[in-house]
Parts: sequence; C-alpha cells; structure tokens
Amino acid sequence: MNKTITTQAGIFKNAIEIKSSLDTSEYYVRGVGLVLMLDTSVKPAEKMQELKKIY
Repeated sequence: MNKTITTQAGIFKNAIEIKSSLDTSEYYVRGVGLVLMLDTSVKPAEKMQELKKIY
C-alpha cells in the first residue's frame, strides 16, 4: 500500500497493486475501488481501465 497512482480523476496515494498471471496490473484504493488497470503484456503498458472525473 505504498503506490501513488495518477488518473484523470486525480492523484491517489496508498494504492494496492495486484499483478495477475494474465499480464495485467490493477490498482485499488480504499474507499474508492479500482482506479487503474494496465495491460502489461506490451511495452509501454497500456491503460485498459481508468477512473475518470465526471462533472
């Protein structure tokens, strides 16, 4: 729980990183949920899902 993740919705501290065997990395923040999912099978990693700010 020491990752800082930046998305279109803002900066999230203390994110948990979960790496799967399906070549993805997911980042979760307490009280928010999933904020970012990356496809790590390609370089550079591509965003698959990202939390966005809605006005």
